[in-house]
Amino acid sequence: MAASKAQKDMEKNLGELKKLLDRQWVISREELAKRLERLMELGLRGVAQKHELISN
Repeated sequence: MAASKAQKDMEKNLGELKKLLDRQWVISREELAKRLERLMELGLRGVAQKHELISN
């Protein structure tokens, strides 16, 4: 019984942790545009094309 409860608690905690981590990787369109512009200004190789965001 104790192992079953511990397993459920661990799954719950992992689910909450995953939600927190997912939120950290989400950025706004504006932030993404700023980052792309900065990379292009710096002339970094991986960003050879101009990227444009389409707003709805």
